[in-house]
Amino acid sequence: MKTDFYNEEKAAEIRASREQSPENQARKRAAFVYAALQTFSKGIHNSGNILERLVAAKILEGQPLSLTAFWGVGGKRSLNTEDEKLLSEYEKMRESIQTIYPQGANIQLLLADKHGFFNKFTGPQVYEYLVRIQDQANKRGINTIWLSDLYRQWNLVIPDSRNLIDEPPSYGWLWHNPKYFRQHAQLVQSAGKHHQSEEDPEQVAYHYAVMRLQEAPFLAKTFPDTILLINSSKDLAKLLLPQDLPHLYLRVSPVWFEEAK
Repeated sequence: MKTDFYNEEKAAEIRASREQSPENQARKRAAFVYAALQTFSKGIHNSGNILERLVAAKILEGQPLSLTAFWGVGGKRSLNTEDEKLLSEYEKMRESIQTIYPQGANIQLLLADKHGFFNKFTGPQVYEYLVRIQDQANKRGINTIWLSDLYRQWNLVIPDSRNLIDEPPSYGWLWHNPKYFRQHAQLVQSAGKHHQSEEDPEQVAYHYAVMRLQEAPFLAKTFPDTILLINSSKDLAKLLLPQDLPHLYLRVSPVWFEEAK
């Protein structure tokens, strides 16, 4: 009986020790961060619980979390209330994390000038707007990185939307696979709406997909421990963005296409 009592007491001590271990405490706090992020999202891509594992690792290191979002171009040259709403949403997200984890989070916006040029927006249309976004974001403590700087670092060029579908590099597996017809239709619709040319929307959509797919592996290597904040549809993000990073699908739509309401 004494042996049984001793064994039970030792087991309880081991359980208590494990409960108080830094790893277990980090996992618990990561679960609270996950719950906080859910309040800003309409869904999360979290294959293999990568978000919680990524957050727990940062907590164990005592480092701020990393959140990364693209900010695109849609023809506006100045900010409006919709832009302010999204910037405020990022601030609230950061504050929410900091109430749980004092080291907080660093948010970086990838200013997608290259995407704007792909869509045939002019230099003034691209830079007048994005420079204003950069200024307002930096004032709020949100970091900004120009996608064109990353393209130079990655040795990438934007595809020529005038080229025929399946000209190298070939992504015919994407364009002709019935599995992706829903994304195909979304891309064509978006190309017809946002590309500033008379080019064939299907051709434009194909090369837009090529552009995003060529970025994806470099994005994952450059920001290996980040959470991607996404304004587009889940379907497109799951096809075009790195799947080994967690995705937080925001409730706020791409404001760069929206005029003031």
